[in-house]
Amino acid sequence: MMLQKNDSKTAVRHIRNFINSNSHTNIVIVNVPRRYDLMQSSCVNREIKSFNRKLLKYAKAHQHVSILEVSSDRELFTTHGQHLNGLSKDKLGKQLVSLTYKTLHKKRSILQP
Repeated sequence: MMLQKNDSKTAVRHIRNFINSNSHTNIVIVNVPRRYDLMQSSCVNREIKSFNRKLLKYAKAHQHVSILEVSSDRELFTTHGQHLNGLSKDKLGKQLVSLTYKTLHKKRSILQP
């Protein structure tokens, strides 16, 4: 999802609605990584930071929602800095697998006496 200054409130609202209407299933949300092709102080990066803060705060209030945080290490982005590189995608995939196993293990322990 491409965030623009006026879109973050709409995006948060849509995600909140999705979380609220799908309380019967586990949800994994990946935060928005900062843009290294722009200055840290750019309006886009400030909006991304604000969006991620709101997303994390809302997700913490719901047990069926997990957040995967994309690392902000510069080495995990392409040379131009706008996209994740292969190493970062591998890392994110491993985080998702780990989270899936934890969720399945937790659910299995709840079901067993």
